[in-house]
Amino acid sequence: MKISKQISDSIELKFSKIAREMNKRGKIYYSLGLGEPHFDTPRYIIQSSLKAMKDGKTRYSNPAGIFQLRKEISKKLLRENKILSKPDEIVITSGSKMALTLTLMSLIKPNDEIIYFSPSYPSYLPQILLSESNVVVKKLNLDKFDYSLNLSTLTKSINKKTRVVLINYPNNPIGTILKKEDLNVLEKLLRKFKNCYLVSDEIYEKLNFNKIRSISPASINTIRKRVVTINGFSKAYAMTGWRIGYCHANKKVVSKILKVQVQIQQFT
Repeated sequence: MKISKQISDSIELKFSKIAREMNKRGKIYYSLGLGEPHFDTPRYIIQSSLKAMKDGKTRYSNPAGIFQLRKEISKKLLRENKILSKPDEIVITSGSKMALTLTLMSLIKPNDEIIYFSPSYPSYLPQILLSESNVVVKKLNLDKFDYSLNLSTLTKSINKKTRVVLINYPNNPIGTILKKEDLNVLEKLLRKFKNCYLVSDEIYEKLNFNKIRSISPASINTIRKRVVTINGFSKAYAMTGWRIGYCHANKKVVSKILKVQVQIQQFT
């Protein structure tokens, strides 16, 4: 496998190492390092996990993840995100980062195009290039005034070769929320370009401290089957070290994701 020269060591891990050293010397009061909540994993989660291990629930499970967990996530998606889903449309992964990587590996083919936006999570470009080295990457800048989607640039950039548009809301690192008018344009573009998928990274969903809720694109029924929703438990429940993420997609995409996942990590 040829590793692109554009793939470098993790910037966030380098930054975190420096931050930890400064913390030891009492030099940091506000950390802008790794996206970790300030609180600990809730005790009821730890106690339930401990009980499950004592009850012998430590063996291989379904490659898509434990059915009961996928069932509860399906309920959550409907209750909190207005996304209609079924347990067999959900895959549990080793963190949301793995969910995104598996999604990109399943969707992108050689010579496809992918669009993502800057500023963004530093790992997006490496994940894209690891999923398919022979891919045309278009990095578009967010609007310089309010960091919203630059819809005019997006409309000019998307075409029949565009396979994926990758978005992240609430945005990392800016914190902006997806606007209804932005989603309306994304819907129109997806309806026009039938080969394109919208991949929505929503891992920061619950780290939202204003009164405006972020909208999940998959809640729009006209494009629901063309949206892959990425999420997990790291940020919402301070479970960054637990590595539990998930994705929701149509069954065709899920079947491709499972073909990759079962060979990489066997059973989840």
